[in-house]
Amino acid sequence: MNSKKNSEHLNKGRNRGFKILNKEDIIFEKDLYLNLTSNSRIYKGWLESENKKVIFKECIIEKSKNDAIKLVCNELANAIFLSKKDEIFMEFYGLYIDFDPQNKEFTFGFAMEQCDIDLETAIKEKLLRSDKNIEYCIDTLLKGFKLMHDYGIVHRDIKPQNIFVKKYTDGWKFKIADYNASSVVSKGTAIFSDLALTNKFGQPTYLPPEVYSQMDGEELPQRIIMNKQKSDVYALALVFLELNIQDIPFHTPIEREQWMKDYGWNYINNEIKANWLKELLTLMQAKNPMERKRLSELVKIRKSYQISV
Repeated sequence: MNSKKNSEHLNKGRNRGFKILNKEDIIFEKDLYLNLTSNSRIYKGWLESENKKVIFKECIIEKSKNDAIKLVCNELANAIFLSKKDEIFMEFYGLYIDFDPQNKEFTFGFAMEQCDIDLETAIKEKLLRSDKNIEYCIDTLLKGFKLMHDYGIVHRDIKPQNIFVKKYTDGWKFKIADYNASSVVSKGTAIFSDLALTNKFGQPTYLPPEVYSQMDGEELPQRIIMNKQKSDVYALALVFLELNIQDIPFHTPIEREQWMKDYGWNYINNEIKANWLKELLTLMQAKNPMERKRLSELVKIRKSYQISV
């Protein structure tokens, strides 16, 4: 791409609230940080223009794979949109797009805020042991995912690995990220909303019973797909449970169902002392999605306890 075109794209990007990056502006760390799939990888590095440590995600996609390109565009669009709305969402710094004419492949690369660890690591290493830290984390995530839903965006892949943690002198900060499975359920809220509806879901472990039990191959019934907001609620409840247990006690949907049957509900009823959390988890974990409260309702319930203190 020549310098004139580079300049034109850079100005367009700035007008949208993000930058089109030159790869020369990026200093990659030598080692690959995380190999997500055969065509998706993450690096740690340094972004000269921002003077910051960042995470770089690269996706290499064949030109003919229109659906895959749409998914990446959807992820980028939601990352850009949410980054400008609230600090709970991982900051987005910019992107670069390359095309290899020989292999007929696009490379989409985007730079995001670098955090210290993910929530799964924090749980496994028992870094958030105090009730105060756990309560702050739950309140932050409850409001953050509620804000996503307010903008008409459903995450659909809520799990500890997609929530990140930054350590500051005055405490922890939590960041929501990874929108590759997200979808837009109301128009006019985010960029590329017409590209966002997809049957792709994230890790099965955190899928609610009504979705997991009716999965058939890669396709889901339309009536299940349209209930995505309640799926987020169920997944978030599992994350809250793990926070309180300070462990990841299940790794498959079958293990999870058995764990909930043998131990989970007893844990909620007998081990959790805070009445507000006991009520939230009971409402969020309802097997019938129609009985599960929306995040906007759950935030109100949480506030009612805070006011009464």
